[in-house]
Amino acid sequence: MVPAIRPIARRLAAPLLLATLLGCPRKRSPEDDLRGALTTADVAWRDRGTGGLPAVGAALDAAEALAPGHPEIAWRRVRLGVAIGLSSTDDVDALRAYSAARATGLVCIAGESGIGSGFDQALRRLDQAHSPCVPWTALAWVRWLEVFGSRGAALDLARIDLLIAASAVDPTEPGPHDHVAAWAEGILAALRTDAPDLDLAEERLRSVAESSGDDVIVFLDWLRLVAEPRGDATVTAGLTETLREADLDTPEERGAVGSWRTRSDGAP
Repeated sequence: MVPAIRPIARRLAAPLLLATLLGCPRKRSPEDDLRGALTTADVAWRDRGTGGLPAVGAALDAAEALAPGHPEIAWRRVRLGVAIGLSSTDDVDALRAYSAARATGLVCIAGESGIGSGFDQALRRLDQAHSPCVPWTALAWVRWLEVFGSRGAALDLARIDLLIAASAVDPTEPGPHDHVAAWAEGILAALRTDAPDLDLAEERLRSVAESSGDDVIVFLDWLRLVAEPRGDATVTAGLTETLREADLDTPEERGAVGSWRTRSDGAP
């Protein structure tokens, strides 16, 4: 009887050995699910020129259902809010988008206490996962400030300054959000009612244009906030030509630059 059993044993042993060598398939973890949802959101962001901004929001909603309040979702929501504001042709809609983005960022940074008395301490305690919320919140806030007007400056400048200072770039460890902090600082330098600094504004906006030259809106900011107020005809002409010839690939570019083209075409 023994010879008859051995072939069966060999047939059973082969798949068992293979399973032992390869291991059992790893069960997906919640982190895997979140990473997959964020990848979907990033693809929607990349393709927003054709898919639209609502598709980005829907993808972030799906990620939020998996991990409510996660900082990787929060800073992407702030970025989306900035894009929605820029794509808006109505100031009220733009203010609403920037305000919602700012609120999301502040919760990411300081929890439900937001901009309470412990805001600066919250910034100092921030870990690496939450740090992208800082420059994106600064950018949302300065966009809001520009639309809202200088009457809000006294209430907001100090806290925006804190955000920009907390976003200080380490030249030895460049990061993917460095240009966002520089962009916010450049806009704020031009908008300040206490001490506008167009030299700093131009330096920061130029650096953003050089580091992310595919973003047409920074050239519009440079034109509106620095070149035109200075009356610099040469720079104004160069930026105007760039903006007229640029492809507008995203909703925010079509909203902001498209509106500028319409206004400038109708200017006397």
